[in-house]
Formats: sequence, C-alpha cells, structure tokens
Amino acid sequence: MTPEEVERMIHFLLTQQAQFATDLQQVRELEDRRHAQLTDAVLGLAGILGRLSSLQEGIALRQDDLTRRFDQLVSRFDQLAEAQRLVGKGRRVVDWQVVREGQDRHPRQRAERQEGDGTGTGIRTPVPWLRTTCPNP
Repeated sequence: MTPEEVERMIHFLLTQQAQFATDLQQVRELEDRRHAQLTDAVLGLAGILGRLSSLQEGIALRQDDLTRRFDQLVSRFDQLAEAQRLVGKGRRVVDWQVVREGQDRHPRQRAERQEGDGTGTGIRTPVPWLRTTCPNP
C-alpha cells in the first residue's frame, strides 16, 4: 500500500467514524424526544384516569340517590295501594289536598265509599296512564 492509499483509507475511516458519531447523536436526540413524549402521554393518561375515577364516584353517588328515591317512590305506591284498599272497605284515610289560596298542604279526613266505577277512591291527582296505554309486562 502506498502512502497515498494509506492516507485515503485513514481519511475514509475518519469520515465514516465522524458520520457514525453524528448518526448516533441524532438517534440519541430522537430517543430523548420520544422518551419525553411518552412521559407526557403517560402523565396525561394518569390525569384522565384521575378524572374518570372522580366521575365514577359522582355517578355512584347519583345512582345511590336515585336508588333511594326509587325506593321512596315504591313505598309511596305501596301506601297508595293500601289507602285504596282501605277506602274500598269504607275506612277513613288521610287525603292530601292542595289549598288554592296558600298552596299549603294539609291532611283532610275523608270517608268515601268506592263505587263500581272507581271514582270514590279519594285520589285527587289524575293518573296519566291507563291499563290500555301501558304495555303488558
């Protein structure tokens, strides 16, 4: 090998090593950027999970409230059914009536006998559904 060939080979090797070092630095920078992006994404997901958790707690509280209110409604329907049963037997039951002047509620004792058409049940509020409009269970 002549000195010119040796010098060209050394120059080639130095150029290749410089290119390799540059490429390696670019790979490291790209890796650092991707690592930062992944870190941000994981932190964002953790924040989303925190918000979802608090929303789930709110939904659970709302569901508990709705369950409680539903149970109260069922209890009121049971009371209404019992009152209708008692009226049908001619007993006295409390009938809540809205007073027009003050819009206050007060109980008024009523004793009405149930007639054949059901008008004497003492119910003051019209029922918005009928057996003919309700779907069969």
